[in-house]
Amino acid sequence: MTAIINPYRLEQRLHWRNRMAHWRAQPGESVFHALAWAVLCVVAVALLWQSWPRLLEGLELAIMRWPSALLLVAVLILTQWQALALQAQRQRWARHWLIAQPIAESRRRRVLIEQALIRAGLQMLAGGVVLAGTRAAVPNVSIWIGLVLLATVLGWQGARRSARKRATAMPRATVWLASGRGSLSRWQISAAMASLAPRSMSRLLWLLLLVPTGDWTAFMFAAVVLALGIAVAAWSRMLAVLPAAQAWLTPQPLPPRRLLQSCVLLPLMLLLSVAAALMALFTALGSARLCLPILAALLLLATLHWACTAAERRRPRRIGLLFTTQVLVLAAMAQAVALLVLPLWIAQMLWLLKRAVRT
Repeated sequence: MTAIINPYRLEQRLHWRNRMAHWRAQPGESVFHALAWAVLCVVAVALLWQSWPRLLEGLELAIMRWPSALLLVAVLILTQWQALALQAQRQRWARHWLIAQPIAESRRRRVLIEQALIRAGLQMLAGGVVLAGTRAAVPNVSIWIGLVLLATVLGWQGARRSARKRATAMPRATVWLASGRGSLSRWQISAAMASLAPRSMSRLLWLLLLVPTGDWTAFMFAAVVLALGIAVAAWSRMLAVLPAAQAWLTPQPLPPRRLLQSCVLLPLMLLLSVAAALMALFTALGSARLCLPILAALLLLATLHWACTAAERRRPRRIGLLFTTQVLVLAAMAQAVALLVLPLWIAQMLWLLKRAVRT
């Protein structure tokens, strides 16, 4: 009797086998990446170890003051996480090279269930480790496990309902349709405007739970939170154009310098607009001193994010790791010698831009 083969699992095993063979074929590069991961983990653990007591104190205080709000926020975040992950897997399968094969829907459903259970287990483990150090650890951990299970079920149902709606009617993905001569700037504008579409805006509504109840200042705070969420989504979509453009224009004899110059103006304008808006807001609130370090951190991290995207535009999966590594190095330097943060940032930018121009 022949065994039933799951093609997606087989593909994953072959993918990891090829990756292991590539690592063995290039031992120098593999050792370097392993050391980089080790340094990254050591720095992250050191930073977490230093701030762990304060994080636990803040968490205990939040649990005591706003238990209902924290429960609601946790359920919404976990549910959104599960639903978005399931939807993303469905979208990957829709573009997969195995889409033409007669694969039963039960196979895909089984894979989705396994992935959802793995995410739920990781969420239980992470939350249980954090809540184990708080007061009333046993009730807190028990409630957390229940919340994770509830969010897993709700996320599964939400993903199924979203898939049925998407099959019957395609929602509008953007509020601005580009026309005329095509350019990377128009592509970035269209991608940024997609963050204003109703479907994208609905994913930001959970940010309203962070708004405290009160007078008109609470509504102002809600507007600021939503505006920042939209700006972050537009920034991410603009930067995602760079790897997509690189993959699309690779056969063309386009110099890397020209590609980077075409994709830097609009993100820079968005960054400066957000910085100007935050400066005006903090000035109106009489907190100009607090504005300067926040704006400095925003500008440093945003430009570093763009440089990491430009440097790894041919390998988009490495962008997150590269950016996280650079941020942790900056954070470690800020705690050790704060005066060397700016020179270190300049060195990082020069190194990343040099890699971006050469690739």
